[in-house]
Amino acid sequence: MPELYAHLSRQEATALFRANIIGALATRELDRGELKAELRALSAKRFRPPGAKVTRCFSVPTLERWLYAYLRLSNTYRGEIPDRTATPHLGAPAEYRTAVVTH
Repeated sequence: MPELYAHLSRQEATALFRANIIGALATRELDRGELKAELRALSAKRFRPPGAKVTRCFSVPTLERWLYAYLRLSNTYRGEIPDRTATPHLGAPAEYRTAVVTH
């Protein structure tokens, strides 16, 4: 495992590896069609996953899946995606919740 990943668990090393590959795409403003072209270009490059002895390429669908997972996670940390497990009344102001419960 490269020095970059030596102190991390396997899951953390994999997450960091994937973020390093697709992170630049996640932060760029891309025009229509540019994302597919960038993903195709990335899929032609060779990368050495953590713990692997050989390099390999990753398919466009795999890179796309990593990108959207990365974006979902980063949006969750910024609070932009609501928690699906939260009950619906938690977002209502307290006076409305009280009114509904007491009447």
